[in-house]
Amino acid sequence: MAEMIEYLAVRPDMECPAEVWWAWLDVAAPQLAACLRKNNGAVVSADVLRELEAGPDYDDGPDFAPVALLVYGADEPGYQEVVAGKHGVFEELG
Repeated sequence: MAEMIEYLAVRPDMECPAEVWWAWLDVAAPQLAACLRKNNGAVVSADVLRELEAGPDYDDGPDFAPVALLVYGADEPGYQEVVAGKHGVFEELG
């Protein structure tokens, strides 16, 4: 039986500067970086999210916006809004 892939909706937290993280993302996953900038959201697999969270300075923001992305699980408010916006879906980082 094939393994089910868990998907999460993500949006950039514009209050978190994360300049180093964005520079890393531009190189590591330019299509995802472009999607986040253009569409203000994307749908990613749980594996991709773990890679994004491991990027440099991902969690180096100020107290009021400590991480680069807002994450919504399938059962959380915000998920359907991102999915309904037909944002890109990414199962792999690169």
